Amino acid sequence: MVKARRAGGDHPQIRQSVEHLKQSPNPAVRRTAIDLLQVFGGDDALPTLTSMLHDADPHVQRDATRAIARIGTEEAFAVLKRGLVGADPRAREVILQQVVGLRDEQATPLLCYILDKTDPRGPMLDTHVALIDALGGLADQD
Repeated sequence: MVKARRAGGDHPQIRQSVEHLKQSPNPAVRRTAIDLLQVFGGDDALPTLTSMLHDADPHVQRDATRAIARIGTEEAFAVLKRGLVGADPRAREVILQQVVGLRDEQATPLLCYILDKTDPRGPMLDTHVALIDALGGLADQD
C-alpha cells in the first residue's frame, strides 16, 4: 500500500482555504479544494475528502474518490467500501466507475480490499462482478 504524506497539520492556512473553497457553489472551485488536499493534506485530508463523496456534483465525487484511493491506507479503502455499500445509487455508480477505472499501484490492493470486505449479494452483486472484471484486467500479477 502507498502511504500518504502527513502534511495537513503543517499547513493551517491551506486547511482554512480548503474549508472555504469546499463551501463554494461552483463545483470547479470545490474540485480545487480536492486538488489542494491531495498536495498538502496527507492522511489528515481523509475526513474532508470523505464528506466530498456526498457532493451534489458527480465531478466533485469523482475527484474525491480518486484522491481517497491515492491516500492508499486501509482507512481510505474502508471509506470507499462504505461509499459503495451505503451510498445512494447515483453516488455508488460514480464511486464504482472511479474505483474500477484505477490503473495505478493502488488498484489491486483497493479492489482486493473491497472484495474481501463486502458480501456479493443484493445490490453488491453487480459491484462484485465489476470489481472482479477490473481486477482481471490489470497487468499486476499479484
